[in-house]
This record gives sequence, C-alpha cells and structure tokens, in this order.
Amino acid sequence: MEPDFSTLTKKELENFGIYTPIERRLDEQKNPYWVNPVQKILIIHPACFDHAGIPSKTNKKTLAEWVKTRIIRQIPPSNQPAPIFSKGTFVWSFEENKEKKVLFRIIRISECPNDRSEYHGPSLTLLIEWDRAAYSGSGDIVPFPGLFVQTDNEFILNPNPNNKPGHPPISEGDVTHVYPSDFKPFTTQDAAYFQQVSQGHRTKPIVAVMDTGLYYKWEDRRGNPPNPLIKRHYEKNNVKVDFILARRKRKGCRPSAMYGYCGITDYLVRPVPNSRLDVLNDLSTAQILSSPYDDHLVDQEHAGGVIKNQVGRHGTVISAILSHHKCQVLPVKAFSNAGIGMLFDVLCCCNYILSSKRNGLPIQVINASFSGVLSTQNIAIFKNKLRAMTQTHKIWVVASSGNNNYNLDTNPRYPASFGLPLANGGLERVITVNSFYDERVVGNTGMAVSLTVKSSVSNGFLSQLPIANDEPIQGTSFAAAYVSAALASVVASAPASSRAAALSSVQSTNFPTITFS
Repeated sequence: MEPDFSTLTKKELENFGIYTPIERRLDEQKNPYWVNPVQKILIIHPACFDHAGIPSKTNKKTLAEWVKTRIIRQIPPSNQPAPIFSKGTFVWSFEENKEKKVLFRIIRISECPNDRSEYHGPSLTLLIEWDRAAYSGSGDIVPFPGLFVQTDNEFILNPNPNNKPGHPPISEGDVTHVYPSDFKPFTTQDAAYFQQVSQGHRTKPIVAVMDTGLYYKWEDRRGNPPNPLIKRHYEKNNVKVDFILARRKRKGCRPSAMYGYCGITDYLVRPVPNSRLDVLNDLSTAQILSSPYDDHLVDQEHAGGVIKNQVGRHGTVISAILSHHKCQVLPVKAFSNAGIGMLFDVLCCCNYILSSKRNGLPIQVINASFSGVLSTQNIAIFKNKLRAMTQTHKIWVVASSGNNNYNLDTNPRYPASFGLPLANGGLERVITVNSFYDERVVGNTGMAVSLTVKSSVSNGFLSQLPIANDEPIQGTSFAAAYVSAALASVVASAPASSRAAALSSVQSTNFPTITFS
C-alpha cells in the first residue's frame, strides 16, 4: 500500500529515504504536490551578494568575489530595502507578516550559474531555510531588488489518483526498504584511468544521464571474488566493456566536476541526516559534488504483494545501455540512494549540464528517465530551464512517459508532458517515449508521447548488465535509453532541425531486438 507521507513519523519517513520535513499542498487547480515546508528556492541577481562576504567551502575567495569576477552586472538603483547577506544568513520577512523579522539560512548555492538566457542576464539559484517556530505558514517572502523568482522546494513524486504521494519517479513499485549509500569518491587514479580508456572515443556522441548515478563497482555475480579495486566496467557474456565517460573542461562551476556531478543537497548536510549516508561522513563537499558514483538500491512491493529485494541501480542500467550503443555518458546524479528527488537538486543538475555545454562539451541528448508532478509555478520554472537547454543550446531531451498507465493529457507528469506539440505548449526538442512488448503498450499515453520503443523480447528489454540471471528489465525508463542512444548518434552526424526530422531518423534506426515507431 502506498504510504501517505503526511501521516508518517520522522523515523518512518527516514525509512523511505526522506530526511527533511514534507507537507502536502494544493496548487491553483487543486492539484496536490509535496514540499519541504521550511525551504524556498530563490533565483537572484548575483549583485545581491555585493559585500556579502559569504565564505566559499572550496576556495579562499568569498562568493561575492567569485561572482564579481565572472558574471557580475549591477542591479539598477532602487529605493526598496534589501536584505543584508552575511556569512550564509540574512534577516528578512514574509509577506503575511512584514513586521516580523526572520533569520534565513542559505543552505546551498547552485555550483553552476543559471544560463543567461533564462532571466535575461546573470542569475544564481539559492536554497534557503528557516526554523518552523519562526514561521509556520506557506507564503512568500517579501520581494527585494534583484529577486527574480521565489518558489517552493518540491519533492518530485508520482501520486496515484487517490492523491497519495506514490513511489519515487524512478521506481517500479512501492519502496519498502532503502539500503545504505555505496558512494565512491572519484579519485585522481580514476580520472587517469578513464582518460586512458576514453582515448579513441572522444568523437562518439554524448548523452547526459540525469538519474540516480552510476554504480561502477559492480560485483561479479558469477561467483568470482570482487575486484579489490574499483571495477570500472560492466560484464556481459564474459566480455568486459568499460563505461565510456564524457570529460568536461575544468571551468564554469565550483568545484570543477569533470567526470560527472552529484546534485543531492542531503548528501552535503553535516552531520549526515541518517546512518544510511554514513559513508559520506569523512568526505569533503568537493568530493561529493564531483562524484555521481553512487546508485540507489531498495526493496520494492509490486502488484499482488510481490516483494522484490535489492532492486534499483536505475542510472547504471541506463548508462550500460548507452555505453553498449557506443555513446559517451556524462552521469549527473539528481536522485538519492533512495530514488528521492527535489526540485532544487534537479535545477542544480540542469545547470551543470548547461555549463558543460557552454564550455565546449558537445552534449547531444539528455536522458530524463523520471517523471513526477509539480505545482503550476514550478512547471513554468522547470520549463524555462529546459527551454534554455533545448532552444538556446540545442540539446535534445528524451523523457520516459512513466509506467502508471495514465493518459498524460489528463494526468500530466514532468518532464514527460513537455513532449506535447509546440502548438499545445510543449517544447520542440523534448521527445517523450513509451514502450511496447508482449503485444501491448506499456507506459503512459497521450499527445505528449511521440515515440514507442518495441522490444521483441518477452516481458521487457534486455539488460546490458549481469543482473538477476539476465531477466528482462521493464519500464519506459529503459525505452528512453534506447531512444537516447539512437538520437544522439543521429544528431551528432547530422543535427535535426525539428522533432519530426529527429523522429524520422530514429525510426529508421534498428538495434538488435529493438525497433522504433
């Protein structure tokens, strides 16, 4: 039975991998969404940090000095009062009670700036927090000069028609147990290894996988002892094949994460919020942000009460499909070891991808095998971010439709619903995918779905990893990975000018056991 998070205790929430408060709210159309009730996302002009003196965690320069040297542009003079940012805090008020001063803490600033196209100039994305005792409402803070947007930090969840939160957007069933994180820092030894492995592959198409990470210490399931070092490859039919990792330039973000990025705010909190994250205790902020090499592992309950133990590794399975089809992978961890995602973390991951593209990494496609509900305001914010990716920087987004058998016309999910035709409010370079096997369509449907991936294998798709006796894998997540591989190869050689042209090219691509229609 799906949990109603609003009724669970703190300990029960932690069993689902939720380490912060969670609250159910309704948007203007009375659609439910879930937020951290003591956090807000602010998008501000960097000049707000003039003389702020907020210390950097990774550099001797203050944040104010950093933004001045890179993207500073003065805000036009204003007679309005503004908060004074000082050492990670500021005092300000909520609209509901402007006379009451509240202390706000800056939890995190996105390590990469927003694209200039989003807010017509430089801007930064902040996550702020306050004590519930100081303010327990749900309103906005008082606007100030240089504040472009403020919004709730929402959980990305997939509610069922009964308005319960449902399972995380990358899960096939209801999560019943979350295993400890197996996070591995990415070392200089690893960088040297992958730089050597990648020789001869740098011209291959690049797919950014915004997902649960990449578990690259995959134990040998055939009874052989595990490699005492990090096992950097997957194994299939006794042939060892390395993951092909894309390498970005060392600039544009702080710290410089060259072989992927971890955007999970909960991973940066000290002390760690739960024993499942103890592996992070002795790691620095820079080490965590620079390593997406951690994937989720959970137990799930499926229809009919069927329990599946130790399932997941969602991002790793997707990355294996892409590597198998000769794509470079840029792993971008937006979802935690429990498969939980927050909007702020997803926005930070988008900024990392945008920065990578601006600084010369030719990313062709983003694989977005997740979908969830968002409030009306955050649909617009997420769409603005994807517009910068797809329209300004010409990156294609392949989105899984989801596995709930909903019609997206009446039950929209994001980013899948951005696959609508342009005339219906969609984005031209977003392609939403469902799947077909066992003589039936599997996945959500509707106008937003423009491509179906057909598998000739019974009960799903072939995995490229030695898992579960080579049983097929199910879900539109993996259908999306095949489309990402085909699309990246097509547009790398001959960029498609429209969605129709891209779809036509993908449909003419054939993989073993896979066709597209």
